[in-house]
Amino acid sequence: MLRTPGWERRALDEFLRLDTPVAALGRVAIQDATLHGQPIRAGERVDVYFASANRDEHVFSTPDRMDFGRERNPHVAFGLGVHRCIGMHLARLQIKVALEEMLTRATRVRLLPGTELRRRPGVAQVYESLPIEFDAVDGAA
Repeated sequence: MLRTPGWERRALDEFLRLDTPVAALGRVAIQDATLHGQPIRAGERVDVYFASANRDEHVFSTPDRMDFGRERNPHVAFGLGVHRCIGMHLARLQIKVALEEMLTRATRVRLLPGTELRRRPGVAQVYESLPIEFDAVDGAA
């Protein structure tokens, strides 16, 4: 599918929704508020957890499943509103080009057998390592 022109229109959004690169964004409350019965006082630090929003079962059917056929994908992987990432279009292009370039040289990309994926702690969802193996495309250097 990733070798088909135009793949990024749906697949990239689904990748970003399911595995949001930035999980949370910290903020400081400017006034007292209550959210679902939980008091938040002015000056308290709060985290907006984007990864959770992208798995909201009220917005996404089968939210924990990768579905390249989603008709509507209002993910918030790049934030929302005035806090939307200014570099989101560049990030999309970088991901698209990186995958397309990799696929000119590799096929059957897969995790090494027995790999257990672990993420580093923090707001960015970064894997400690991503050991892969692949078959070279015929004629690839």
